[in-house]
Amino acid sequence: MVVLDSHVMTRFQWSIITLVLLSSGCFAQVAPLSKILTADGFLDICGRPDTSLSKERLETLKNVAPSQFMEKLKEAMADRTTEVTMCLAYVAGIEHGWKEGHEHGVVAAEFPEGWPKDEQKSLANLPLKQLQAGQAAMKVDVPCIPDYVTIGQERDIVVKYIREQEGKGNFLIPVAFTSRVVYLAFQQAFQCPAQPTKPPDAIK
Repeated sequence: MVVLDSHVMTRFQWSIITLVLLSSGCFAQVAPLSKILTADGFLDICGRPDTSLSKERLETLKNVAPSQFMEKLKEAMADRTTEVTMCLAYVAGIEHGWKEGHEHGVVAAEFPEGWPKDEQKSLANLPLKQLQAGQAAMKVDVPCIPDYVTIGQERDIVVKYIREQEGKGNFLIPVAFTSRVVYLAFQQAFQCPAQPTKPPDAIK
């Protein structure tokens, strides 16, 4: 089960807020963060090539005076770079927040009466079987993403997954929260090695 703690996501939220605040002061036509929170909006903004402007932006450029065209084109490309950065930051934040939240949830499950003040000492004092069960839980329900996969490749995997699901007639995907779709896409793309069906002798 996925557990996302509010304090785990704080760093991601602040990075996005900072990015949007900085970009809003410099760029006038950057897509809002709210648009990529659903799968259809994510596909529209993040599924285009990094240097591809939206149809609306291209139409706007058609009406620009020739003397201002290059300046407006540079502005448009700078705005597109900001959008691409926002897409990558969003995927990275979801991935890291989910991983940390999962680990936090597993540890919290071992201490149902409340989080211990001395976490390391409390973990060391857990019975062996309980500690090994917690370690095994860390590997359950977790996409195994290789270290060599770049954040750009991760974004492309999410885009590909959304398109595939739409092609299969999954009408729920376009309106789904992108955070959930990222998780599903990574589960499909980065399956972990099969776990043994029987526990090791040490924890019987």
